[in-house]
Amino acid sequence: MGTSPEDIDSLITTRIEKQIKSIQGIDTISSSSRQGFSSIVVTLKAEANTDKLVQQIKDGVSRADLPTDATDPSVNEISTESQRLFSVFLSNTDKNVSRDVLIKRANDIQKKFEGKYNIDTVVIDGGDASELEVIVHGAKMAALQISPAKVADIIRQYNQSFPIGKFTLDTKSYDFRIEGDVESFEALLKIPVKIADGGAVPLGEFATLKRTWKNTAQERMNQGENLEMPFIQMTFNKQPRKSVFSTAKEVRKILEEQVATFGPEWHIKYGFDLAEIISEDYSNLGWNAVQTLILVFGCVFFFIGIKESLIAAISIPLAFLISILTLNWLGLSLNFMTNFSLVLSFGIAIDLTLVIIEETTKKTKL
Repeated sequence: MGTSPEDIDSLITTRIEKQIKSIQGIDTISSSSRQGFSSIVVTLKAEANTDKLVQQIKDGVSRADLPTDATDPSVNEISTESQRLFSVFLSNTDKNVSRDVLIKRANDIQKKFEGKYNIDTVVIDGGDASELEVIVHGAKMAALQISPAKVADIIRQYNQSFPIGKFTLDTKSYDFRIEGDVESFEALLKIPVKIADGGAVPLGEFATLKRTWKNTAQERMNQGENLEMPFIQMTFNKQPRKSVFSTAKEVRKILEEQVATFGPEWHIKYGFDLAEIISEDYSNLGWNAVQTLILVFGCVFFFIGIKESLIAAISIPLAFLISILTLNWLGLSLNFMTNFSLVLSFGIAIDLTLVIIEETTKKTKL
């Protein structure tokens, strides 16, 4: 709508804010109203249940009594905590396979995982950098008395969605719209085009479709005996506050099962893997902790005695075990903050243990 900012604020922004401002778990609400456009940003509290609140906000927005000529409001979740889980290279042993086929298979994977199995988004690298060309046959168009401008106008009319209004059934209000977006080549070619004698023919009768890519270079990889296999890269991003290890394990299993249904010529190879990186870091951290405990045991044993060295070597790991169990009981995960705190407290624990043992030994000998 080309409505003034004042009308947008009173007719849309304020009405939506009234429906969502009482939702428990919202920290702040900020909005801006411009010519024909309203934007509302809702910030949630850190401890809030994100999935539950987002659904409540969507329900609140749908209840808002908006003008009939307003477009349907869109509620999008923007998370700063979504994390790259791993990257996947989907390849085919057929060197002549087209990018269209690679993109189609990647889209199948994207549809299966996005919003499911603790996966937030699946990003296809270069998957949307393309244009669809409609190639018409001049002779057939001339025989049917159809102009290129008419074809372009008909495609534009069929490839759009628009609202038809808000209707109330019982005590609930519903927004209805006509979904007219063309989602496949086949559907586009079936669009009816009116001809001079009053009849209609499908677009495919006198036109063909061709997808052109902005980046025409085909990426290829070598794997074992298969050389220069065409591939496409996908990045899986996990949802906030979801386990890296369990999510990666489940998604890998389901992904490999899905790719197996594509055929024996399809293969996947993992690139960046957050679970493997974290496992390796924990392994190195654990080995460093063991080395530190051995040094502490040796120093205490050499300068004080065997009993004191055993107390130091046992009490420190026991304290960390209790800390980890407490974190689990509180529902806290091992993230950057907790890991940093544990590493920092490890050094403090060693210093305190040595000081306490030394002072205790002195008083015992008095």
